[in-house]
Amino acid sequence: MWIAPAAALRHLPEDGTVGLTYEDGGGRTVRAAARIVRRSPRAQFVLVRAEPPLPVPALRLSSPEAMTETMPVMIVGRLAQPPHETRVAVGRIAGIRTVGGAPEELVLDRRCAWAGAVVDMHGALVGFAVEADADTVRPVTLRTADLGEPLVFLWPGTVSATEAGRPVDFRIEAMCFEPAQGKPEVELVLESRPGEQRRFAAAPAGESAYTVRAVPLPARPGAARLRATLVYPGGSMQCAVEEVSITADGRKMSLGRISRIRREDRRVLITFADGTELAAAAVEMPALRADFGGYMLELDAFKALEIAIDGREDLPPHITCIVTVSAGGRMIARHTSRIRVVAEPGAVAARGAATRPVGTMPATVPARPGCREDLEIHVIPAGLAPGFVQGEFNVPRAEVRIACARGHAGDGPRAAARVRIINRGRQTLSALKAQVVWERDAVTVQSDVIDVIAACGRLRPGDVAALYVELPAAAPADASAGRLSVRIVGD
Repeated sequence: MWIAPAAALRHLPEDGTVGLTYEDGGGRTVRAAARIVRRSPRAQFVLVRAEPPLPVPALRLSSPEAMTETMPVMIVGRLAQPPHETRVAVGRIAGIRTVGGAPEELVLDRRCAWAGAVVDMHGALVGFAVEADADTVRPVTLRTADLGEPLVFLWPGTVSATEAGRPVDFRIEAMCFEPAQGKPEVELVLESRPGEQRRFAAAPAGESAYTVRAVPLPARPGAARLRATLVYPGGSMQCAVEEVSITADGRKMSLGRISRIRREDRRVLITFADGTELAAAAVEMPALRADFGGYMLELDAFKALEIAIDGREDLPPHITCIVTVSAGGRMIARHTSRIRVVAEPGAVAARGAATRPVGTMPATVPARPGCREDLEIHVIPAGLAPGFVQGEFNVPRAEVRIACARGHAGDGPRAAARVRIINRGRQTLSALKAQVVWERDAVTVQSDVIDVIAACGRLRPGDVAALYVELPAAAPADASAGRLSVRIVGD
């Protein structure tokens, strides 16, 4: 987190992001994203947050007592016009305007052609020249009072239908700018359904970090209800059916894990919510208890030509989260956000299997068994049009998206895969490399090795890295025609 002059980032929208590239101590190029999280119209500052955090030591801040007239300073900035060079100018403080005894504005003895940081001869930050071709400086002593109430960040921003019913580790960052009386107290309120609020006291986990372990969506009594469409020879019906277990070729499974059941000649084709398929010769399924317009019916599932499951009916689309920060017996910040509740990874692609077959690809791929049980990996085909370029940082939410695929004009559509890597472990991943592999018969095609961390940043526990990966031209344009998998090739 750092403060910057608003003029330096004036071209960005209120919630805009900017890409950062720097070299670490080992000579490696690292990419990150910075997002404006707060603006200060009065002081013309912006507060910027980087993900992953930049390994840059903080500058010492000059004290109000050290700001005196005739004190020499340096103004460091970058020209707004080409050649966009970084420049340094030397000047002196010619005047100080105070409010309530504290410096409010500094006046220099010269105008500077660029905006930027103003430091003294000992390297301490005095303030910012917030406008080019001006002689005024906003001192850093304004930083706390003008930034207002604490900033609050909450993770995760998304949970799957399965995760919603299990304990989840919530991470909260409450960044206070004014000195607080003791350690601030943080409380998390979860409202999974209207009028149903549960309160949890957050435990300190660092200077400004807190954690809460809670179940986002507690299970209700009775069987789960699934949205279903049943197609019979004479018509179809939509209703809510209760969760049951079925058996396919001796393998027992819950109906909620399935996206579609379709009868074809002498076999039953089962498409799971994660995108995998199973062709079963024998399927056993009990009668389904269905709610049809408020009437409970028993349906003979064996007479249906097709059964499509469209997720849990009793699952809300989101969970409301309220974070309150208190200090000295009074509330100093309140943050409200929503956690999206989504279907299992791959469920949307699986529901479209009737029009776009998913082939025999595995949706969940083991990552080096015995070594990387902390990773959950999903892969599905993704078509690319010529010239396709997409890139997006979504920070600081749990899911980070960045495109690694590039279409090539003139080559026609290129095969690509969409990969999701979820850190299910307890440690932050700072090194991870992967490779997408396409196979059919005796043909194997491999993508370039992808440095996941360089592309998406460090993966904290629960974070998701989503990538679009282009396959070499040897693979057909439709990657679903073969088997897709992901290899972890190094870390």
